[in-house]
Amino acid sequence: MSSHDVTLSSEEAEQSGNEEGNAGGASTPKKRLSFEEVVQRLGVESVRLYRQRREERRAQAEETFSRMASGRIAMSPHSRHVLAEREKYGETMF
Repeated sequence: MSSHDVTLSSEEAEQSGNEEGNAGGASTPKKRLSFEEVVQRLGVESVRLYRQRREERRAQAEETFSRMASGRIAMSPHSRHVLAEREKYGETMF
């Protein structure tokens, strides 16, 4: 054991013990974390960066899609199908 292992809080020690148990084939259900728990564990800065990157990816996808729709870049048959579906059902589907 390293000195870091000794300094784990009781919650972290319990969590790492559960992970070791899962690796050994124990079938304990994984707890789904609430958003507040995720923020608490990761920190507000990590969540802010995640949201920023998600928005950047979404903006990039929209830019690529608009370039395909306007014909500035070639579209695959699948992309043409997606464009037709998007025009048919509106952007709320995507």
